[in-house]
Amino acid sequence: MSKIDKRDFVTLIHKRINKSVSSKLITAVFDFLIAIIVKDLLTGKEIKIPNFGKFVLKDRKKSYTVKRYDGKLVQSKGKKRLKIFLSKRIKNFLVKNINLDKTFENI
Repeated sequence: MSKIDKRDFVTLIHKRINKSVSSKLITAVFDFLIAIIVKDLLTGKEIKIPNFGKFVLKDRKKSYTVKRYDGKLVQSKGKKRLKIFLSKRIKNFLVKNINLDKTFENI
């Protein structure tokens, strides 16, 4: 599975809109949107964006890890994890039309 970071995402949007808006403005809008989503998620809300999907903050189970320096088994705290569920329409489009490894190769 390929991942995309914020810089690649902003660059892709910048190219798709034919550079009619500056990448700094796109970054600012993206940061603002994510800040609003995170703020609402931390209060326990589920965020739904029509024709896009929903954002949910789920609890992760506690897990056990081994410390490298002394070899002791330690239980980590259960943390929250952001899950994004895309709408069927977007999911089907992505599966049929986009190969992420090739799409972001030149960025």
